[in-house]
Amino acid sequence: MAHIEVKTENPTPSPQWLKNAVIYELNPKTFTSPDGEGSGSGSGTFRSTKEKLEYLKKTPPEELFSVEELHDTPPSEARIFSSVKCDGCKELTAENMLRLQNGKKLCLDCYRPYTRFIL
Repeated sequence: MAHIEVKTENPTPSPQWLKNAVIYELNPKTFTSPDGEGSGSGSGTFRSTKEKLEYLKKTPPEELFSVEELHDTPPSEARIFSSVKCDGCKELTAENMLRLQNGKKLCLDCYRPYTRFIL
């Protein structure tokens, strides 16, 4: 099974049990027993939710699910841009959101796009 590690500046520690946990999600209301009696040998429905849960607890996950090795690559790391002070409003703005106008670094709110017409 693939392990994906997420790195953050201030990671919140995970509980110990979660580090090697395999998590399954089932909706017991829509799950039907294979034989209608909850024994797992035919097709039909359970008589009660309690029977459904007992069947699900004792049946191995491989019989309930298609269990496969995960073959996926995580996306590349996001680029983190530096914050730069806007020469117009003096607020910090990500450097990729700045525009140069008359030699000044301006945020998108302060930047006035070029137009041939005077407004």
